[in-house]
Amino acid sequence: INMYGFDSLEEFFNTSVSDLYMYEQERLKFSNELLNKAVVTGKEICFKKKNGDLMWGAVTAKAVKDETGRIVYFDGMVEDITERKKTAEALKKSEELHRLTLSNITDSIFITDDKGMFTYIGVKDNFFILGYSYEEIKEFANIDNLFGKKLFDVQELKSVGEIANIEYQITDKQGKTHYLLVTVKSVNIDG
Repeated sequence: INMYGFDSLEEFFNTSVSDLYMYEQERLKFSNELLNKAVVTGKEICFKKKNGDLMWGAVTAKAVKDETGRIVYFDGMVEDITERKKTAEALKKSEELHRLTLSNITDSIFITDDKGMFTYIGVKDNFFILGYSYEEIKEFANIDNLFGKKLFDVQELKSVGEIANIEYQITDKQGKTHYLLVTVKSVNIDG
């Protein structure tokens, strides 16, 4: 009752059930689902508080029948999941922002695990300066296989966390020499 913003049980019971739903169509759909299934568990529904604010609820309900098998009412409970929905939406937006950012960076980005195995390969338009396609880079599997073991000192990276502006000479797929400016950073994304 409090989560809907009502002050008393009497006020809540004097409110039409349809007034608790943000969208009438959603109420009708849920009622039909209950009629057909008799029990619904964890159904996410957008509700409306007394003041008109949106509230997301996970509903578990059943159709209660009389001795003749006729449905007389629905009985259930609602768990307020508004904050969980907001968090999920914020995470979705954040992931989309990161995906958009990474896809628009013109530099190549390689993310590896502790063993140097690729976990992310970001190359603009699936093309890397060395002439390899995205698929060919994936076949290297490991940063050392692509750049060689001389790119950076792992112990130094562990010690300082970031090694910036490494000047590195490398030969491309066609045998042409390139000079790269590389930055390597140790990041823990597992918490």
